Amino acid sequence: MKVGLIGLGAMGSAMARIILEEDSLAIFSRTFSKVERFTKEVGGKGCQSLEKLAQSSDVILLAVKPKELESVAEELDPLIKKETVLMSILGGVSIETLKENFSNGVPFRVMPNLPLLCKKGMLGIAIEEGVDQRHKETVQAILSRMGTVAWIEERLMNAFAALTGSNPALIALIVEAMVEAGILLGFKAEISQDFVLKTIEGTVALLQQGDLSTLDLRHQVCSPGGTSIVGIEALEKEGVRYGLIEGLKRIAHVHD
Repeated sequence: MKVGLIGLGAMGSAMARIILEEDSLAIFSRTFSKVERFTKEVGGKGCQSLEKLAQSSDVILLAVKPKELESVAEELDPLIKKETVLMSILGGVSIETLKENFSNGVPFRVMPNLPLLCKKGMLGIAIEEGVDQRHKETVQAILSRMGTVAWIEERLMNAFAALTGSNPALIALIVEAMVEAGILLGFKAEISQDFVLKTIEGTVALLQQGDLSTLDLRHQVCSPGGTSIVGIEALEKEGVRYGLIEGLKRIAHVHD
């Protein structure tokens, strides 16, 4: 498959590495020195113009900043075909906005997250009605190599972005706090982090088996009058549950 990438930021370059495992990739960035470094280190074909990229691509991944969409589209739109697949990872940019900027191409709105770096990503895709099945299969084939793919109603994409795209940052903050608690309690930082990550890994695996709900698990750990429930009480008093809910809600409504 011939894929083109426009933009070589953190997410674009992460996706590029996985795409290159099976597909050819043409890469364009306004800062061509970044493209040269990437192609030398990882692979792909550097393009010094959007025209050259368009000539080499059946699928184009838009990975620029949202504010750059209009200028990129103005130059790119006349160069692509009606059937060119356009995958956009521009945060908060709707399919309607993509169609306002592109008269050519078939738009797909994609929300990836950083765990795709280890092929454990969660990627949401939204499309308009009537998109050809073969285009859907093309996008599915590319993105499924990066992790789990979910087809989402576009009205839920901002919520999906909060729950999966931004959530790794919140989870990292929680892990960081737990590690620091371990340091406070006397463990070295690297040992504390190992304990915390192994415990999270085991807890997630247990929940994924489907035999226990989160509430069931908590009740099994928290014996009556025991130590664990004291910690739960402290977290509830500090509003940790509300803070997490409110944080994700605010993220979801940033683009409203």
